[in-house]
Amino acid sequence: MGKLVTVSAKVPAELKKKVDELGINISETVREALGHEVERKVRRKVIKKFEASKAKALPKGSITSIIREIREES
Repeated sequence: MGKLVTVSAKVPAELKKKVDELGINISETVREALGHEVERKVRRKVIKKFEASKAKALPKGSITSIIREIREES
C-alpha cells in the first residue's frame, strides 16, 4: 500500500454504536468498500468505451444483415 490519506465521513450515531458493539474495523471496511466501488466504476467505464468503439466499428444493423446473409447462403 502506498501513501495513505485520511478520509472522513459522518454517520448516524446509532450506526456508529452498532459498529462499535460488533467490533467492526471501520478503516478496513471503508478501504475494502472503496476499493470494490472503484473497481466497479472502472469496469463500467471500460465497458462503455468498448461499446462505443464497437458501435463505430460496425454500422447499426450490420450484425442482423450478416446473420441473414449467412442463413440465406446455407
